[in-house]
Amino acid sequence: MKSAKKRIATFSEGNLKNIKIYLTEEYQAIAYPNGDTDVQMVNDIKNNLPKGKIIFDIGTFIGASCLVFAELVGKDGKIVGFEPNPFNRKRIAENFTLNPELKKRITVSPLALSDKEGQMTMTLSSQIDNGYSSTSRLNQSHPTLHNDQLPKGFEEVTVEVTTLDKFVAENKITPDILKVDIEGAEYDFLLGAKNTIQRYKPVFYIELHSEFCAVRCVEFLHSMQYGITILYEEEDNRIMIKAEFNKQTEAISNDLAITAQRNLDASLNMIKIAEKVLSDEVKKNKDLESKIETLGKEMEDLKAQTLPMKKENINLKEENYALRNALSSYENSNSWKITKPLRSIKNILHKK
Repeated sequence: MKSAKKRIATFSEGNLKNIKIYLTEEYQAIAYPNGDTDVQMVNDIKNNLPKGKIIFDIGTFIGASCLVFAELVGKDGKIVGFEPNPFNRKRIAENFTLNPELKKRITVSPLALSDKEGQMTMTLSSQIDNGYSSTSRLNQSHPTLHNDQLPKGFEEVTVEVTTLDKFVAENKITPDILKVDIEGAEYDFLLGAKNTIQRYKPVFYIELHSEFCAVRCVEFLHSMQYGITILYEEEDNRIMIKAEFNKQTEAISNDLAITAQRNLDASLNMIKIAEKVLSDEVKKNKDLESKIETLGKEMEDLKAQTLPMKKENINLKEENYALRNALSSYENSNSWKITKPLRSIKNILHKK
Protein backbone atom coordinates (compact mmCIF):
# COMPACT_ATOMS: atom_id res chain seq x y z
CA MET A 1 0.00 0.00 0.00
CA LYS A 2 1.36 3.40 -0.99
CA SER A 3 2.13 5.57 2.02
CA ALA A 4 0.31 8.90 2.24
CA LYS A 5 2.49 11.97 2.05
CA LYS A 6 3.21 13.82 5.30
CA ARG A 7 3.10 17.60 5.50
CA ILE A 8 3.26 20.24 8.21
CA ALA A 9 -0.12 20.64 9.86
CA THR A 10 -0.75 23.92 11.67
CA PHE A 11 -3.81 24.02 13.90
CA SER A 12 -5.93 27.13 14.21
CA GLU A 13 -8.30 25.76 16.85
CA GLY A 14 -8.57 23.15 19.59
CA ASN A 15 -5.96 22.33 22.23
CA LEU A 16 -3.34 22.01 19.45
CA LYS A 17 -3.89 25.62 18.37
CA ASN A 18 -0.67 27.24 17.08
CA ILE A 19 1.19 23.91 17.38
CA LYS A 20 2.82 22.43 14.25
CA ILE A 21 3.35 18.71 13.61
CA TYR A 22 4.08 16.51 10.61
CA LEU A 23 0.93 14.63 9.60
CA THR A 24 -0.84 13.20 6.61
CA GLU A 25 -4.11 14.87 5.79
CA GLU A 26 -5.96 11.59 6.24
CA TYR A 27 -4.53 10.85 9.70
CA GLN A 28 -5.05 14.43 10.85
CA ALA A 29 -8.78 14.08 10.14
CA ILE A 30 -8.93 10.81 12.10
CA ALA A 31 -6.66 11.53 15.09
CA TYR A 32 -6.96 15.29 15.61
CA PRO A 33 -10.40 16.48 14.47
CA ASN A 34 -11.01 20.16 15.19
CA GLY A 35 -7.41 20.48 16.35
CA ASP A 36 -7.99 18.45 19.53
CA THR A 37 -6.23 15.52 21.15
CA ASP A 38 -7.58 13.76 24.26
CA VAL A 39 -10.08 16.56 24.88
CA GLN A 40 -11.47 15.36 28.22
CA MET A 41 -8.02 14.69 29.69
CA VAL A 42 -6.53 18.00 28.49
CA ASN A 43 -9.53 19.98 29.78
CA ASP A 44 -9.32 18.27 33.16
CA ILE A 45 -5.60 19.05 33.48
CA LYS A 46 -6.25 22.63 32.36
CA ASN A 47 -8.89 23.06 35.08
CA ASN A 48 -6.49 21.93 37.82
CA LEU A 49 -3.87 24.70 37.68
CA PRO A 50 -1.07 22.95 35.75
CA LYS A 51 1.31 25.96 35.60
CA GLY A 52 4.79 25.05 36.83
CA LYS A 53 4.01 21.36 37.20
CA ILE A 54 5.90 18.31 35.94
CA ILE A 55 4.04 15.97 33.59
CA PHE A 56 5.28 12.55 32.50
CA ASP A 57 3.94 11.55 29.06
CA ILE A 58 4.35 7.77 29.02
CA GLY A 59 3.70 6.56 25.51
CA THR A 60 4.59 9.79 23.72
CA PHE A 61 3.87 8.53 20.16
CA ILE A 62 4.73 11.49 17.83
CA GLY A 63 4.85 14.14 20.56
CA ALA A 64 1.51 15.94 20.08
CA SER A 65 0.44 15.44 23.70
CA CYS A 66 3.88 16.56 24.93
CA LEU A 67 3.51 19.82 23.02
CA VAL A 68 0.02 20.41 24.43
CA PHE A 69 1.26 19.68 27.97
CA ALA A 70 4.18 22.08 27.43
CA GLU A 71 1.64 24.84 26.68
CA LEU A 72 -0.31 24.00 29.84
CA VAL A 73 2.61 23.97 32.31
CA GLY A 74 4.19 27.18 31.01
CA LYS A 75 7.84 28.21 31.15
CA ASP A 76 8.30 27.02 34.75
CA GLY A 77 6.93 23.55 34.06
CA LYS A 78 8.58 20.48 32.59
CA ILE A 79 7.49 17.56 30.40
CA VAL A 80 9.22 14.18 30.37
CA GLY A 81 8.19 11.88 27.52
CA PHE A 82 8.83 8.13 27.25
CA GLU A 83 8.87 6.58 23.79
CA PRO A 84 10.87 3.38 23.10
CA ASN A 85 9.83 3.19 19.43
CA PRO A 86 12.82 4.65 17.48
CA PHE A 87 10.62 5.46 14.46
CA ASN A 88 8.28 7.46 16.67
CA ARG A 89 11.21 9.23 18.33
CA LYS A 90 12.49 10.34 14.93
CA ARG A 91 9.10 11.95 14.20
CA ILE A 92 9.06 13.47 17.71
CA ALA A 93 12.40 15.18 17.00
CA GLU A 94 11.02 16.55 13.73
CA ASN A 95 7.86 17.84 15.40
CA PHE A 96 9.76 19.46 18.27
CA THR A 97 11.96 21.29 15.77
CA LEU A 98 8.78 22.90 14.42
CA ASN A 99 7.96 24.18 17.96
CA PRO A 100 11.29 25.48 19.36
CA GLU A 101 9.84 27.38 22.36
CA LEU A 102 7.83 24.43 23.60
CA LYS A 103 10.74 22.09 22.90
CA LYS A 104 12.74 23.83 25.66
CA ARG A 105 10.37 22.39 28.28
CA ILE A 106 10.45 18.81 27.01
CA THR A 107 12.82 15.86 27.25
CA VAL A 108 12.12 12.42 25.80
CA SER A 109 13.52 9.14 27.12
CA PRO A 110 13.89 6.02 24.95
CA LEU A 111 13.05 3.78 27.92
CA ALA A 112 9.94 1.64 28.23
CA LEU A 113 8.43 1.59 31.72
CA SER A 114 7.24 -1.67 33.27
CA ASP A 115 7.54 -3.69 36.51
CA LYS A 116 11.14 -4.80 35.99
CA GLU A 117 14.49 -3.62 34.64
CA GLY A 118 16.57 -4.92 31.78
CA GLN A 119 15.79 -5.65 28.15
CA MET A 120 12.48 -6.77 26.70
CA THR A 121 10.95 -7.29 23.28
CA MET A 122 8.50 -4.78 21.83
CA THR A 123 6.20 -5.14 18.85
CA LEU A 124 6.33 -1.92 16.85
CA SER A 125 5.92 -0.43 13.41
CA SER A 126 7.69 2.18 11.33
CA GLN A 127 4.45 3.08 9.53
CA ILE A 128 3.89 6.25 11.55
CA ASP A 129 1.69 8.04 9.04
CA ASN A 130 -0.82 5.20 8.95
CA GLY A 131 -1.74 6.12 12.53
CA TYR A 132 -3.37 2.84 13.49
CA SER A 133 -0.22 0.85 12.89
CA SER A 134 2.10 3.09 14.87
CA THR A 135 1.59 1.30 18.16
CA SER A 136 4.49 0.16 20.34
CA ARG A 137 3.97 -2.35 23.10
CA LEU A 138 5.83 -4.79 25.27
CA ASN A 139 5.24 -8.43 24.43
CA GLN A 140 3.09 -10.32 26.97
CA SER A 141 1.12 -7.14 27.67
CA HIS A 142 -2.68 -7.02 27.43
CA PRO A 143 -3.58 -4.89 24.39
CA THR A 144 -6.87 -4.61 22.54
CA LEU A 145 -5.52 -6.54 19.53
CA HIS A 146 -3.45 -9.71 19.57
CA ASN A 147 -0.28 -9.91 17.47
CA ASP A 148 -1.96 -11.98 14.77
CA GLN A 149 -4.55 -9.21 14.31
CA LEU A 150 -2.04 -6.43 13.70
CA PRO A 151 -1.63 -4.87 10.24
CA LYS A 152 1.49 -5.52 8.18
CA GLY A 153 4.67 -3.69 8.96
CA PHE A 154 5.18 -4.71 12.60
CA GLU A 155 8.43 -6.19 13.86
CA GLU A 156 9.93 -7.25 17.16
CA VAL A 157 12.66 -5.04 18.59
CA THR A 158 14.64 -5.35 21.84
CA VAL A 159 14.41 -2.23 24.00
CA GLU A 160 15.67 -1.06 27.39
CA VAL A 161 13.09 -1.28 30.17
CA THR A 162 13.05 0.20 33.67
CA THR A 163 10.56 1.04 36.39
CA LEU A 164 9.10 4.44 37.15
CA ASP A 165 10.44 4.13 40.70
CA LYS A 166 14.01 3.68 39.48
CA PHE A 167 13.74 6.47 36.90
CA VAL A 168 12.39 8.93 39.50
CA ALA A 169 15.09 7.99 42.01
CA GLU A 170 17.99 8.13 39.54
CA ASN A 171 16.93 11.34 37.81
CA LYS A 172 15.69 13.08 40.97
CA ILE A 173 12.54 14.31 39.25
CA THR A 174 9.06 13.86 40.67
CA PRO A 175 5.94 13.82 38.45
CA ASP A 176 2.84 15.75 39.47
CA ILE A 177 0.80 14.25 36.63
CA LEU A 178 1.28 11.11 34.52
CA LYS A 179 -0.43 10.36 31.23
CA VAL A 180 -0.15 6.64 30.46
CA ASP A 181 -0.98 5.17 27.03
CA ILE A 182 1.14 2.04 26.58
CA GLU A 183 -1.01 -0.46 24.72
CA GLY A 184 -1.95 -2.99 27.42
CA ALA A 185 1.10 -2.74 29.70
CA GLU A 186 -0.63 -0.39 32.17
CA TYR A 187 -0.84 -2.86 35.07
CA ASP A 188 2.83 -3.83 34.81
CA PHE A 189 3.70 -0.13 34.72
CA LEU A 190 1.78 0.53 37.95
CA LEU A 191 3.53 -2.35 39.71
CA GLY A 192 6.84 -0.63 38.93
CA ALA A 193 5.52 2.72 40.22
CA LYS A 194 4.41 1.67 43.71
CA ASN A 195 7.04 3.60 45.68
CA THR A 196 6.47 6.76 43.64
CA ILE A 197 2.72 6.50 44.20
CA GLN A 198 3.07 5.95 47.94
CA ARG A 199 5.54 8.79 48.41
CA TYR A 200 4.40 11.49 45.97
CA LYS A 201 0.75 10.60 45.18
CA PRO A 202 0.70 11.97 41.59
CA VAL A 203 -2.44 12.24 39.45
CA PHE A 204 -2.80 9.60 36.70
CA TYR A 205 -4.55 9.71 33.34
CA ILE A 206 -4.47 6.14 32.06
CA GLU A 207 -5.88 4.64 28.87
CA LEU A 208 -6.85 1.05 29.66
CA HIS A 209 -6.64 -1.33 26.72
CA SER A 210 -8.32 -4.50 28.02
CA GLU A 211 -10.74 -5.81 30.63
CA PHE A 212 -7.81 -7.44 32.40
CA CYS A 213 -5.98 -4.12 32.69
CA ALA A 214 -9.13 -2.31 33.75
CA VAL A 215 -9.84 -4.74 36.59
CA ARG A 216 -6.27 -5.11 37.81
CA CYS A 217 -5.39 -1.41 37.52
CA VAL A 218 -8.52 -0.30 39.35
CA GLU A 219 -7.90 -2.88 42.10
CA PHE A 220 -4.32 -1.72 42.44
CA LEU A 221 -5.18 1.99 42.53
CA HIS A 222 -7.95 1.44 45.08
CA SER A 223 -5.45 -0.42 47.28
CA MET A 224 -3.29 2.73 47.11
CA GLN A 225 -6.29 4.84 48.26
CA TYR A 226 -6.90 6.34 44.81
CA GLY A 227 -10.32 7.31 43.52
CA ILE A 228 -11.20 6.54 39.88
CA THR A 229 -13.11 8.68 37.37
CA ILE A 230 -13.90 7.49 33.83
CA LEU A 231 -13.23 10.37 31.43
CA TYR A 232 -14.34 8.67 28.21
CA GLU A 233 -14.78 5.33 26.47
CA GLU A 234 -13.73 4.44 22.91
CA GLU A 235 -15.80 2.36 20.52
CA ASP A 236 -13.37 -0.56 20.91
CA ASN A 237 -13.95 -0.45 24.72
CA ARG A 238 -10.69 1.30 25.57
CA ILE A 239 -11.31 3.73 28.40
CA MET A 240 -9.47 6.76 29.74
CA ILE A 241 -9.57 7.07 33.51
CA LYS A 242 -8.36 9.68 35.94
CA ALA A 243 -6.89 8.33 39.18
CA GLU A 244 -6.37 10.73 42.06
CA PHE A 245 -5.31 10.16 45.65
CA ASN A 246 -8.30 10.30 47.99
CA LYS A 247 -7.38 12.85 50.65
CA GLN A 248 -10.53 12.09 52.61
CA THR A 249 -9.48 8.46 52.85
CA GLU A 250 -6.06 9.63 53.97
CA ALA A 251 -7.68 11.80 56.66
CA ILE A 252 -9.72 8.82 57.87
CA SER A 253 -6.59 6.67 57.84
CA ASN A 254 -4.73 9.35 59.79
CA ASP A 255 -7.56 9.52 62.36
CA LEU A 256 -7.46 5.75 62.69
CA ALA A 257 -3.69 5.88 63.02
CA ILE A 258 -3.96 8.57 65.74
CA THR A 259 -6.57 6.53 67.61
CA ALA A 260 -4.46 3.40 67.28
CA GLN A 261 -1.41 5.31 68.55
CA ARG A 262 -3.37 6.61 71.54
CA ASN A 263 -4.57 3.10 72.33
CA LEU A 264 -1.02 1.85 71.98
CA ASP A 265 0.28 4.59 74.28
CA ALA A 266 -2.40 3.73 76.86
CA SER A 267 -1.50 0.05 76.64
CA LEU A 268 2.21 0.84 77.03
CA ASN A 269 1.41 2.99 80.08
CA MET A 270 -0.57 0.13 81.63
CA ILE A 271 2.32 -2.19 80.91
CA LYS A 272 4.71 0.21 82.66
CA ILE A 273 2.41 0.36 85.70
CA ALA A 274 2.12 -3.43 85.75
CA GLU A 275 5.90 -3.74 85.44
CA LYS A 276 6.37 -1.39 88.44
CA VAL A 277 3.86 -3.33 90.56
CA LEU A 278 5.56 -6.56 89.58
CA SER A 279 8.97 -5.04 90.34
CA ASP A 280 7.75 -3.96 93.80
CA GLU A 281 6.37 -7.44 94.46
CA VAL A 282 9.60 -9.02 93.31
CA LYS A 283 11.51 -6.69 95.65
CA LYS A 284 9.23 -7.60 98.54
CA ASN A 285 9.69 -11.28 97.77
CA LYS A 286 13.44 -10.81 97.70
CA ASP A 287 13.28 -9.03 101.09
CA LEU A 288 11.20 -11.88 102.51
CA GLU A 289 13.58 -14.44 101.05
CA SER A 290 16.47 -12.56 102.65
CA LYS A 291 14.70 -12.49 106.03
CA ILE A 292 13.85 -16.18 105.75
CA GLU A 293 17.47 -16.92 104.92
CA THR A 294 18.65 -14.90 107.95
CA LEU A 295 16.15 -16.64 110.27
CA GLY A 296 17.27 -19.97 108.89
CA LYS A 297 20.87 -19.15 109.77
CA GLU A 298 19.81 -18.00 113.27
CA MET A 299 17.91 -21.26 113.75
CA GLU A 300 20.96 -23.23 112.72
CA ASP A 301 23.02 -21.22 115.23
CA LEU A 302 20.45 -21.88 117.98
CA LYS A 303 20.45 -25.54 117.11
CA ALA A 304 24.24 -25.53 117.37
CA GLN A 305 23.99 -23.75 120.76
CA THR A 306 21.33 -26.10 122.22
CA LEU A 307 23.24 -29.25 121.36
CA PRO A 308 25.80 -28.86 124.26
CA MET A 309 22.95 -27.90 126.60
CA LYS A 310 21.12 -31.07 125.67
CA LYS A 311 24.23 -33.09 126.35
CA GLU A 312 24.71 -31.29 129.72
CA ASN A 313 21.06 -31.91 130.61
CA ILE A 314 21.51 -35.59 129.88
CA ASN A 315 24.62 -35.66 132.07
CA LEU A 316 22.77 -33.90 134.92
CA LYS A 317 19.91 -36.35 134.66
CA GLU A 318 22.37 -39.22 134.83
CA GLU A 319 24.09 -37.67 137.88
CA ASN A 320 20.73 -37.04 139.57
CA TYR A 321 19.72 -40.61 138.93
CA ALA A 322 23.00 -41.86 140.41
CA LEU A 323 22.58 -39.64 143.50
CA ARG A 324 19.03 -40.85 144.02
CA ASN A 325 20.19 -44.44 143.83
CA ALA A 326 23.02 -43.73 146.25
CA LEU A 327 20.67 -41.96 148.69
CA SER A 328 18.15 -44.74 148.51
CA SER A 329 20.85 -47.29 149.23
CA TYR A 330 22.09 -45.26 152.14
CA GLU A 331 18.62 -44.86 153.70
CA ASN A 332 18.07 -48.57 153.52
CA SER A 333 21.40 -49.35 155.14
CA ASN A 334 21.62 -50.71 158.81
CA SER A 335 23.77 -47.82 159.97
CA TRP A 336 21.17 -45.32 158.87
CA LYS A 337 18.45 -47.21 160.67
CA ILE A 338 20.54 -47.61 163.96
CA THR A 339 21.38 -43.92 164.10
CA LYS A 340 17.83 -42.74 163.45
CA PRO A 341 17.00 -42.17 167.26
CA LEU A 342 20.14 -40.12 167.66
CA ARG A 343 19.20 -37.96 164.69
CA SER A 344 15.77 -37.37 166.23
CA ILE A 345 17.28 -36.21 169.58
CA LYS A 346 19.67 -33.99 167.66
CA ASN A 347 16.82 -32.39 165.77
CA ILE A 348 14.95 -31.70 169.04
CA LEU A 349 17.99 -30.11 170.62
CA HIS A 350 18.52 -27.91 167.60
CA LYS A 351 14.93 -26.70 167.84
CA LYS A 352 15.47 -25.62 171.49
